[in-house]
Amino acid sequence: MKRLQIVRKGFTLVEILVTVIVIGVLAAVVIPAITQQSTAGDAARLVEDLNRVGGGIERFSVEVRPKFPGDVEDLVNVLSSTVDMSLDGVLFNSNDVSRWNGPYIEKTSPLLGAATSSTVWTATAYSANIYQGLLICNDAGPTATQTAGEAQGCVTGTTGYVSIKVGPLTVAQFEAVNKIIDGTEVSGSSTSYANGKFRFNGTDGFYFVAPYRAP
Repeated sequence: MKRLQIVRKGFTLVEILVTVIVIGVLAAVVIPAITQQSTAGDAARLVEDLNRVGGGIERFSVEVRPKFPGDVEDLVNVLSSTVDMSLDGVLFNSNDVSRWNGPYIEKTSPLLGAATSSTVWTATAYSANIYQGLLICNDAGPTATQTAGEAQGCVTGTTGYVSIKVGPLTVAQFEAVNKIIDGTEVSGSSTSYANGKFRFNGTDGFYFVAPYRAP
């Protein structure tokens, strides 16, 4: 008489649990590493983008002196004396148009006229944006009443530095970029936020390009 042989199919509950645990452990180790690696170059890329635009602003100011562009689009498209305004809010004249020798950066952009600092120009690293309108930010630094971690960023005015706005950024992202631009500063302090070439207001960063000279 032949004995009935039972053939087992599938996995036992213990085997399934072990497999799930192993996959969970691997995911906990691998996913953060992949995520960190994917954003590892973001700080350097953002600095590169800011330097590219900043260099264009400086070259523009040399050729169309003593005026600065009112927005990033002025670095790309030939100036228009009917729609484009300099940083002081005055329309460029025919002499300014004739001295324009761009493009000063490589990126196509529609003719937008006088764009504001809330108009997005292009995406950059960290899922942040470089904004179209340029700003004049003063160099007051942190006030005597500011406490550590209090944001300052850009205080706009008629004197100071021609500045590029970029954001939104987290504190960690700002500090990673700030370390490249300004070196190591006190993390999360008013000194870090309000000194050096790169400033922070808790949401947006401001890259100080060059001293502003009124026309």
